[in-house]
Amino acid sequence: MVGDIKVSDVLGLGKMVEVIGRGIGTVYKPYHLKRLSEVRVKQIEDSSAAASLQGEVKSIEFTDESFKLSYQRSLLKKDVSQDLVNAAQVRFIEREVRRQINIESTIQKAALSFDDEEKVTDEEISQEWIDRYFDSIQDISNEDLQELWAKVLAGEIKKSSSFSLRTLDILKNMTTDEAEIFAKVAKISIDMGTACILINDLNLLSQYYELSYSDILLLNDIGLLNSKDTLVYQFDPIKKASSTGFSIGNLVAIISYGSNTPNLSIKSFALTKSGTDLCRLVEKEKDSFYEPIIQKLAIILKSNDSVKLYISTGSNKNNAMQYDPENMREL
Repeated sequence: MVGDIKVSDVLGLGKMVEVIGRGIGTVYKPYHLKRLSEVRVKQIEDSSAAASLQGEVKSIEFTDESFKLSYQRSLLKKDVSQDLVNAAQVRFIEREVRRQINIESTIQKAALSFDDEEKVTDEEISQEWIDRYFDSIQDISNEDLQELWAKVLAGEIKKSSSFSLRTLDILKNMTTDEAEIFAKVAKISIDMGTACILINDLNLLSQYYELSYSDILLLNDIGLLNSKDTLVYQFDPIKKASSTGFSIGNLVAIISYGSNTPNLSIKSFALTKSGTDLCRLVEKEKDSFYEPIIQKLAIILKSNDSVKLYISTGSNKNNAMQYDPENMREL
């Protein structure tokens, strides 16, 4: 079992158990983290206070209700007190308990990202990726960041190489404040299929979405967004009548071109590859949240008389537009 989910129920969970085993070197066995962590830390304190062996911790082995320490005689100076050694042991073990709690909390969140209809590739995840991932999540205790890390693991299990090592490093170094700013940007980014962009209208971003130019520069500094003010997303000129689309939030926009439509462009900030990959993991808001951006896009795109813009509820999953034609409205 993983939480209340049977591993046999979902193919993705079976692959996840294998990945976890390769990541932490043991078969994953969940337990009640908060209750047991308190018990274990108390056991550790009692054990260390009573310890008579001067040395350093070599390994820690936990079972559901107990723990076992392995020691190695140390080359410490003889004048190091036993109390100092004991204190170091307690600090070390408490840190490792916290790390295990962080790992298991993130794993349980990842398990909830699968459903019965989810497709999972057979392609193996590289050991380097697994090592980097588990090395990162052990020190992540913030619930929101754990949610994001959980979605990364689930996404990589569903399709290997979805998230690069560079993306893991960026996410590992991201602070809670930076994550909150990125979430604001991700929620209102426009998914063009190949990449995500943020409309470059600082008045609109500030008035409706509490985003400043300093926020844009910050995301540029940490490798999630390109803040150059001269960037535009350009649609190629169209000779024959056709259509294309993009998504924002839970809305899909369909652009209908007439014959001989010249190129159209949207002044924008471009999310990097890592920014685009992480952007698609962030939960979106209700449709009305996006109305200011939709209206701005309508003004930009319909400046050409041969262009029509339609909006419908839907999604852009795996670069495939899915929407409800019956709910389509013209802007």
